[in-house]
Amino acid sequence: MDLPGIEPEKVLIKVIEDILLIEGIRTREIKEGVRFLCMERAREAFRKIVKLPGYIEAKNGRALYNNGVVSLRFPKIRPEVVKIKITKE
Repeated sequence: MDLPGIEPEKVLIKVIEDILLIEGIRTREIKEGVRFLCMERAREAFRKIVKLPGYIEAKNGRALYNNGVVSLRFPKIRPEVVKIKITKE
């Protein structure tokens, strides 16, 4: 996720069951007396919600921040094979 101009301390990343929530506040210092004709990035709160696949281990996830880009990495869970015995009724 691109987060240009946002400090990583101002970003909150949470996983709730299979939902990834990324939220924060984008702020910009505006000098008094300066007027803008057009502003590309607004000063506002943002929120991104992503549904995660069921085969990841959210507790061991990592978030890496580099030059305004946050990369999230989650290890995959190995599927458990369960054998079920058939019995006669």
